[in-house]
Amino acid sequence: MSLIGTLDNLEILKLKYNASKGKVWITNNDEVQKLKLLKLILLNLEEWYSSDDHFPLLERLVLGSCDNLKMIPSEFGKISTLQKIEVYHCHKKIASSVLEIQDEQRDTGNDEFEVTIFGVWD
Repeated sequence: MSLIGTLDNLEILKLKYNASKGKVWITNNDEVQKLKLLKLILLNLEEWYSSDDHFPLLERLVLGSCDNLKMIPSEFGKISTLQKIEVYHCHKKIASSVLEIQDEQRDTGNDEFEVTIFGVWD
């Protein structure tokens, strides 16, 4: 997904229907510094590695029907601008990682942080 890094002013990124190649996504801190919304729908991702400084302005994360993905990077709990995570039709481990992120957000004083989880499966 390094091509995305060439879009310096990108604020909204929606990847749908196997739009990405590969099963592993390792983000870089110089790729999407202005991203506010990240939406991942029906991707074949199995592993995702990221750091909180890779998405410093992210406000909302939406994840849907990414059947092979088992977790959202825990570092999302440290993104101070993050306001909401929405998860639809995903593995229960995704839901668990979202709730851990919610706990960390609230521990750092972000009591307004919202989570929507719908359609979790084993």
